[in-house]
Amino acid sequence: MRLVAIFLWLLFAFSPITEAASALIHNYEAIYFYYGYLVDLAINGDKRSIGPRCTPDPESHRSVCTVAEFVKSIMSDYDAARMRPSTLGDTTSPGDLDALAEDMLNWHYTNYALGRLVRGNEDRHSVLLRRVTNILNYARHNRPTVLSGNILAQAKLALLSVHAEREKDILQHKIREFRRIFPQAVVRKRTVFLENIVAFEDIDWAATAEATAQYTNENLAALLREMKRWCSNPGGQDREFLNHWRLLGSIRTQSDSLGSLASCMAL
Repeated sequence: MRLVAIFLWLLFAFSPITEAASALIHNYEAIYFYYGYLVDLAINGDKRSIGPRCTPDPESHRSVCTVAEFVKSIMSDYDAARMRPSTLGDTTSPGDLDALAEDMLNWHYTNYALGRLVRGNEDRHSVLLRRVTNILNYARHNRPTVLSGNILAQAKLALLSVHAEREKDILQHKIREFRRIFPQAVVRKRTVFLENIVAFEDIDWAATAEATAQYTNENLAALLREMKRWCSNPGGQDREFLNHWRLLGSIRTQSDSLGSLASCMAL
């Protein structure tokens, strides 16, 4: 039994971070991209850069794609043919984003295809997210009327959820990399809330430093400084982990640039 437990720990601890690790991440990101599409369409029409392939059902007499139509348009032809959206996707004004993201797990949505989400062949994830953030911020300062219907607040909620889901996805890998540098660390966790709306678990650096110092008899203040230094700029040999870490940093910056949820709702 003990050997099985050790094997399972090793299998988990050294498993790679993959984009498929949390489908909810992709779903919330697709919702965020959709809000970018709505705003880009309102400002630039056919010259928009986000969702350039999206065309509403001609029988609907709509000028705007639904969530399901947009998601289908950003997938490869093969994946789009397999997609089976529910009626929750038949809207241009999503309500409960959590319910929508959960429902999308049954749509067979995987991820966007290169060249389908935006014009051009940009494939850097952080840049694609930033395109949406930039168009939202442009609208806020120059065309606020296109943000009617609480679009900015809903987009902010979607990005907060992207942030939280990516934090959840990376936590065990963060702990693994942290223990490469601090092998005797006694890791403690805490719950972090974003805007008192979404939450995720993260390393509690103060509690971890205190528990580790008690175990190793190291100086608490010095140990906490070292741990916080690592937290702000983690090293390590796992390039994939570092790429995800940098992407998280970009998402935090973009979310901050949108302002607080309250300020987004005030528009």
